[in-house]
Amino acid sequence: MNDLIQKLEPRVVWENFVDISLIPRRSNEEGRAREFVQSKARDLGLESTADSAGNLLVRKKGRGGGREKPVAILQSHLDMVCVAEKGTSHDFGKDPLRLRSDGKYVMASGTSLGADNGMGVAAMLALMQDDSLETGPLDFLFTVDEETGLTGALDLDPGLLRGRRLLNFDTSEEGTLIIGCSGGMNVVSTFPFTKIAMPAESGHFSIGIGGLTGGHSGLDIHRHRANAIKLLAGLLLEVGRVMRFPICGFEGGDKSNVIPREASAVILAPKGKEEWLERTALDYIAGKRKEYGPDEPNLQLEIKEAMDFQSKGHVMDAGSVARLAEFLQEVPHGTAAMSRIFPDVVETSSNLATARWGDGTVTVGMNCRSPVDASMDALAASIKKLADRFGMYTALGSRYPGWLPDLDSPLLKKARAAYKEKFGKEPKVRAVHAGLECGVIGSKAPGMDIISFGPTIKDLHSPRERVEISSVDRFWGLVKEMVEF
Repeated sequence: MNDLIQKLEPRVVWENFVDISLIPRRSNEEGRAREFVQSKARDLGLESTADSAGNLLVRKKGRGGGREKPVAILQSHLDMVCVAEKGTSHDFGKDPLRLRSDGKYVMASGTSLGADNGMGVAAMLALMQDDSLETGPLDFLFTVDEETGLTGALDLDPGLLRGRRLLNFDTSEEGTLIIGCSGGMNVVSTFPFTKIAMPAESGHFSIGIGGLTGGHSGLDIHRHRANAIKLLAGLLLEVGRVMRFPICGFEGGDKSNVIPREASAVILAPKGKEEWLERTALDYIAGKRKEYGPDEPNLQLEIKEAMDFQSKGHVMDAGSVARLAEFLQEVPHGTAAMSRIFPDVVETSSNLATARWGDGTVTVGMNCRSPVDASMDALAASIKKLADRFGMYTALGSRYPGWLPDLDSPLLKKARAAYKEKFGKEPKVRAVHAGLECGVIGSKAPGMDIISFGPTIKDLHSPRERVEISSVDRFWGLVKEMVEF
């Protein structure tokens, strides 16, 4: 990777990004990354402290003419979404990322890149090292467990927040200034099914749908992308129109904030129905390929006999199969409403995220987003009402607050002016349909002035995640302008 960074600018940011990419840092396992930052702080003679949640704060005194300026908080999260391409051997608990470049982007080989939010972390580390800027006191806040529910920010000790200006670097479109974000909550519905004995003279057929584009359940939810769980449910309904059958397995999705890329089920079909089952499945997938076209170029179907499958007696009867598939087809997924302030931004949405097979149950996980509490509550209530109709139990998970836009923000005015002066054009200003820590941190310090910006990162939360090289230099230029404000 040393050869990679030799050609990239700004060198100090890329060097730190390479360093952080060598350290496994999946959610809830950020200890080594935190220790790395603490070590950097010690070497630079900077004070650092960690709270009980594992968040780390590093403090740097003001320099030069900026000594009397107000404290600015710079914030990024240490953890990353860890997803790999099917067939890729990578242990996110111990293996470093393998970075590569095509000249325009930097990406990882076979896995997500962690530029979300590793580029922000790298910029903060670079600022810790840079003594050439005349800044006020800088507080570097490195949070944990952002990707699985903003837990680090939710549990952040408010006593660490001495500043009232927050620069967040968790934005994925360079040239865009984010001034608002969605709140969110998880909804979990449990489907109880009727268990039956293993049918005699039946074959086990594994059906898998994969190769989907997936993506972030907020930022990509409005795009025309397929949901693997919904496709599989539709396939079960298609087969069930002709032949009722039990199943002994149903799994799909990975994380609540990722659009499901893969799903699979094990069908118990009578002997002699193999060719019919395969033909029906292939016809169904052919129709879906036409429906999604270039948005899902790698949609795949795998159907095979599961010779060594062990059901452990957990077989779902045919009636339950039909009801489960109907629920998964009817449950909301995608855009529910667009923003009235920013018409091209999703305001309210839901993601059918996961399905997990259990002993007599299938647990279905969904993620709702909206900056408007009433809208999010209404969406969750509609899911619960639907689940009730199918005899399911629904639990509403913990929620996190959104961040309402302030068009009169001093930070926004400074950032707009600095960007136009430096790059000769106006930046975009918008809210984002994702759960940024800005909303949570801002709720702990009412009246805080907040803005978020970052480099351009494509296909977040997927193995195709990549960061645009040229955007990193512009991002770094704006960072330096803003910390001298």
